[in-house]
Amino acid sequence: LPQTEAGSKHATVLCRTAYSIWSAALFDTEKIADQNLIYICQDLRGDGESEGAGTANLASYDNEIEDGYDTIDWIVNQPWSNQRVAMVGQSGHGFSAYMAYLAKHPNLVAVDTNVSGGNAHLYWTYHNGVKREMHYRWLSQRGISTPVWPKPGIELFDRNQYAETVQTAATNNETVFIARTGWYDIFAESALDYFGSFSARGNVFVQVDAIGHGGMKGKPFPPKPVPAVWALPNFTEVLGDPDSVTPGQSRMVYYLMGDGTDPEAPGNCYKATEVWPVPHTPTAY
Repeated sequence: LPQTEAGSKHATVLCRTAYSIWSAALFDTEKIADQNLIYICQDLRGDGESEGAGTANLASYDNEIEDGYDTIDWIVNQPWSNQRVAMVGQSGHGFSAYMAYLAKHPNLVAVDTNVSGGNAHLYWTYHNGVKREMHYRWLSQRGISTPVWPKPGIELFDRNQYAETVQTAATNNETVFIARTGWYDIFAESALDYFGSFSARGNVFVQVDAIGHGGMKGKPFPPKPVPAVWALPNFTEVLGDPDSVTPGQSRMVYYLMGDGTDPEAPGNCYKATEVWPVPHTPTAY
């Protein structure tokens, strides 16, 4: 809580995490220190210090849509709330923010994530139909039994229902969505899909760098700054002034890879687009 006079109201920064509230809080609070913002960190349903074990499929994250909505409802009904909430998180801390965006809560002003993703089934459990061993290790760390790994299994996920959820979320969604990812990030597909699904209405901003996820890296490319005119919005500024983002505007800024050993080669620079995929001509080698 900010150290201000009694009875004052503030915007809230929320993180809902499966990685323990303390590890998230140590990372997030440094970013919002001295900005008169309230910070709340919550263990997910059935995780850490939260109740609800066994009442949701923790391998799917579908419940995070409604759980995020309910948490925001609680926040805006507190006497210290000014009715404005942003959700944040990096990697596993950010999954719930991605999913809460689909709930279209009227008081969710902004979502800000870094190398994270949305539905765990689509963007972590499987890669083009093949199970990802890494996801099963992550589930086991959360105490979830994984008897089907590495055996073949039948997909139980309802893709048609999820497509309907996305379509509904794209209608009259006023939340500003901000995501940073990388071409080597294991969740990059999630950010690209969100841009493709939601950017037409505006308020969607994605940056794709030539980076990986944590210790997972690929071939290095010459570091280049993102032109200031293309910089992603700052979620704390959006919390303070929703008009700081131009209505109807969306933008993806992406690093176009080139020959990393030749400074004269084409590429190795940032580009910006309002549509994804960018207009292109298929060319055979």
